[in-house]
Amino acid sequence: MITSLQLPTSSFSRLLPQGDGRLQSDTCTNEGGRVKCLTFNAAPTNIVFIKVHKAGSTTVSNILARYALHYDLNIALPKDKPPYREGFHCFGPFRADRVVPLGQGQTYHVLFNHMRYNRTELDKVMPKDAFYCAIMREPVSRFVSAMYYFGVLKPPSTKNVSQVSPGFSKFLSETGRKGLEVRPLPELLYNSIAFDTGLALTQQKSIEAVEQHIAKLDRELDLMMVMEYFHESLVLLKRRARLQLRDIIHVKLNSKRPRSTHLISDSDLKTLKDWQMADHKIYDHFLAKFWKEVRKEGPDFQDEVKHFQEIQTKVARFCRASKDSFDVLFVPWCRWGDAFTVTPWDCDLLTMDERKLQRLLLDRTAHRKGKLNTSRTE
Repeated sequence: MITSLQLPTSSFSRLLPQGDGRLQSDTCTNEGGRVKCLTFNAAPTNIVFIKVHKAGSTTVSNILARYALHYDLNIALPKDKPPYREGFHCFGPFRADRVVPLGQGQTYHVLFNHMRYNRTELDKVMPKDAFYCAIMREPVSRFVSAMYYFGVLKPPSTKNVSQVSPGFSKFLSETGRKGLEVRPLPELLYNSIAFDTGLALTQQKSIEAVEQHIAKLDRELDLMMVMEYFHESLVLLKRRARLQLRDIIHVKLNSKRPRSTHLISDSDLKTLKDWQMADHKIYDHFLAKFWKEVRKEGPDFQDEVKHFQEIQTKVARFCRASKDSFDVLFVPWCRWGDAFTVTPWDCDLLTMDERKLQRLLLDRTAHRKGKLNTSRTE
């Protein structure tokens, strides 16, 4: 079965992997049914993604993993043993010696596993022209999501919560008396945006240190995405990092929305915001910057977002219905990207469990290294 998504356009571009880590990039126009293309070779974009706990980062990691697989790129993967197999021991700053080594003469292109941002060490691993991006989430909602996810507090059992939960207030009160000595580690609950982007716990109460950290991120990051505006963030990533529409299709992963959440009293909200001063300052700064960047993209940006959302709907429907290995969804070219197809294998990758995907990527890296070493000895 071939399903076609018909979307008219007069121009399109395409990126074709050449098998040597480079891409052939074509810019084409459709003039009365006659297609003309201008071709040039372009290197794929090297990308470093900074994950923030409970901010949609697993979904972005899946996007970048598939991007690397599609364009035959090398991924910088962690060699730490469990429980850090899906990350670079993310409670300590990133270290270059924790990356699975490649074969001689090989270069890393993409890095997306959990880590604490440490640019000095990252520069030892990633190319100098790498595109650095991160994602953030509104701090209060991120805190509540982390609290449920890590089992610190259970979501309300009833769907409609009309009163402030005493359990939430009790948790804040007891945690405050214990100096945030909670389990799991406080880094997973409080100020995770600040912590994951490299700001030490000891500096998170200093306004001066937080402002210096924001200025540093301003200089060093090419894009800060926003979970609340996920599709806009991905389209901005596509444009800034020279990706294709096929590269950013996705299915939400590691997202368990509770039936309801606790109501938070005004006093508890103030307490929580005081504790998360660092995250709120970072979020407010980069949210304002995000919309400035969107406005720079011009009036067709929202048109592309709408187009992307239509494709997302088609892909989700196809992946739910596809049962035959020969099923194919065809998405034609448009003004924002090349034509592409989606197969059941693509659907498997889109929905693959993070740990299963990690094993696949580690096996791939070991195979590539072994194949390279074998070819050198022959």
